[in-house]
Amino acid sequence: MTAPETKRGIIGKEFLTVKDEEMAKLNLDPNQWMMAQGTIYPDTIESGGTKNADKIKTHHNRVQEVLDLMEKGLVLEPLADLYKDEVRALGEELGIPHNLVWRHPFPGPGLGVRLLCSDGVLSDDMVKFEDVKDTAGQSLADYLKANNIAGRLLPIKSVGVQGDGRTYAQPFLITTPGLSWKDCEKFSTELANRFKAINRVIYQIGSVADEDPKLIEQFATRENFDTLRKFDNICTEFLQANDLYEKIWQMPVVLVPLRTANKPCIVMRPVNSTEAMTANFAEIDQGMLAGLWRKFEAEGAGSLWYDVTHKPPGTIEWE
Repeated sequence: MTAPETKRGIIGKEFLTVKDEEMAKLNLDPNQWMMAQGTIYPDTIESGGTKNADKIKTHHNRVQEVLDLMEKGLVLEPLADLYKDEVRALGEELGIPHNLVWRHPFPGPGLGVRLLCSDGVLSDDMVKFEDVKDTAGQSLADYLKANNIAGRLLPIKSVGVQGDGRTYAQPFLITTPGLSWKDCEKFSTELANRFKAINRVIYQIGSVADEDPKLIEQFATRENFDTLRKFDNICTEFLQANDLYEKIWQMPVVLVPLRTANKPCIVMRPVNSTEAMTANFAEIDQGMLAGLWRKFEAEGAGSLWYDVTHKPPGTIEWE
């Protein structure tokens, strides 16, 4: 039995299918034309393309079909040896408009990796809150009690990274109001380091109800992408209106397959980085975030969560 294809792999193949269709419309001989890609060095490393790197994720520009084209000399990648900060320096040197050079990085597979899918059934490998213990035997419940914080272990998984290796574990949601970013950073680091069941920590900015989020069936449909686009646009406008767009390196917005009071749960993932191999979560004034939550609630969100995980142990994107 072969392993199921990853979402990125499926998107990568579709990318090539569309490319072939467009070349056919233009009557172009695929053996006479090269395909140019904006691949940068972290794409190669995270796809396991260097000697000592594990495969953290298969980038859409590193699926097998693309590798086959590369073997034939039909792929041009002028930025493949550069990190993102070097790409921006090159863009400035070439005179490319400032707003394009400093636009937030956007994943090649598009919003497909920011919409997490589920069949709505709790998988057998999902760890229960009461079963989570650290290597010394302390339970997660005891840790939370000792630190006077509350939270929930979410019934979904996200990708993480330790060293050059991939992890796939559950996010933990801190629901205690009024925590400082310093406290969030402390608890995020400790939770991910001590409890192997956790590789990402998020902090609740707002919620319409105090209840366990419900796992739902969610797939890559136009309706779900429209929902994600709506909240992603609200976040982009928020950054621009508060002069934060260029102060924050990137802010993915994620639609997870969970609902609060039958309304969608959204994660914002603001990070600062230079080369994309490591990143720190970016701190936004929590007074501003209260206003953002009001906009989210008015547009039908059930919960707004803020990813407070550095990279490592959490990747920038969730999938």
